[in-house]
Amino acid sequence: MALDFKSAYEKAAPSKDEIQGCQEEIFRSCISHLEDIATAYGLDEYQSELKELRERVENPELKIAIIGDFNTGKSTFINALLKDQTLSTAGIPTTVIPTYIRWNGSDAKPLITVKFFEDANEYDFQTDYALLKEKLGFE
Repeated sequence: MALDFKSAYEKAAPSKDEIQGCQEEIFRSCISHLEDIATAYGLDEYQSELKELRERVENPELKIAIIGDFNTGKSTFINALLKDQTLSTAGIPTTVIPTYIRWNGSDAKPLITVKFFEDANEYDFQTDYALLKEKLGFE
């Protein structure tokens, strides 16, 4: 009787989700140990970095930069990636400033925010549209 290594491997091998879950648990454990060390030795200057690191492990984000000259189809390309007319392709240029698109995995529309270099705030593209036009000098 011949051994079927492929089916034996498929039965024994962990799934992608199991591997990812183990990785996340290892990261959490390492961060907890580092937090304990920082607390024990009074290394308060590392607490904010460890908090940020924990947040990134708990809520991972995929970041993709789309860069191009003015009016070269960046918004059209992003809409094609999203399979939706999320960004306007007419009117004010939406990608002339850093534009962030966040989606939480639900059926809801993605959240679109924009950020100006001289301003610490992020503005919601849908609700702050008039303000954004004003800040960009359109009107």
